[in-house]
Amino acid sequence: MATNSPTPLPSMIVHADWGSNPGKRWMAKSTLRNGRYLVQAPEPVGNSSTLVQRTRADAGEAAALIGFDFPIGLPVGYAEQAGAQDFLALLPRLGHGEWSNFYDVADRPDQIGFHRPFYPNSPFPKDSKKHRHLLDSLHVASIDDLRRRCDKARADRQAAEAIFWTLGPKAVGKAAILGWKEVLTPALANTANVKAWPFDGMLRDHIQPGNAVIIETYSAEFCSRQLGIVLKPGKRSQEARQQNADTLFQWAHACDVELDPKLDVTSKTDSVHHQTATIPSTRPSGSSECSTCGSEIDSSMSLPTSSPTR
Repeated sequence: MATNSPTPLPSMIVHADWGSNPGKRWMAKSTLRNGRYLVQAPEPVGNSSTLVQRTRADAGEAAALIGFDFPIGLPVGYAEQAGAQDFLALLPRLGHGEWSNFYDVADRPDQIGFHRPFYPNSPFPKDSKKHRHLLDSLHVASIDDLRRRCDKARADRQAAEAIFWTLGPKAVGKAAILGWKEVLTPALANTANVKAWPFDGMLRDHIQPGNAVIIETYSAEFCSRQLGIVLKPGKRSQEARQQNADTLFQWAHACDVELDPKLDVTSKTDSVHHQTATIPSTRPSGSSECSTCGSEIDSSMSLPTSSPTR
């Protein structure tokens, strides 16, 4: 029977700032103690294939929530044609059998297909790689057909890059490849206590003792929509981060979140806000599409505070 009960609070929340370069993967961790989250200073992710396992070990018998900012899920326009409508069922098959070339990024248009959709492997020759090559090879009319619902433009936000495109500063394709190969596949294969939201069902059903729940996050959108933070000229600017430090500290105080003293001096303060977004609880299971923490936010899971800020 469906209920409207709030989603339980996980005892540990980890967020990993992902990328194709392992040396640039950082994570921040928060733990729930006496009804209050303690957010620790960022640290290197380390071995990607054991991150979920290590987080479960750290959480002990408690529930852990693990967020990644690489894409999780497939666009419906592609999945329906490729016969890949259950993402989690497909995941262990990728890289094997008829899907053996799935993670091999195509460098020529004639290499692109439903079983090898990522493109291009390099930008050369200059200006020779086009979105049109993906559209024609994957039999879709628009690049929007290769975007997941959570990637599409809204009135207050530009569209994200199509998941299979691997060229340019907005590209996420190679990060997705590494995340699916190095994190999702080993994590979901090793234990029934690892779940992926929203594919395994409602979040409230899986924030349970001993479980680790993997979610996709959209931290930049959470910053802008929930905290009002605008990083100009961009997120890589240390000055822009420092200018927003007071906003983060004020938010933490309003939500009764305790910060590790090291966060007063760390240069990666932008990782702090990833930890404690309000988390949506309902999406259908067994699908190929995505949902991201930070974009479709409701009040089903909020921080333990008497002074809510949203």
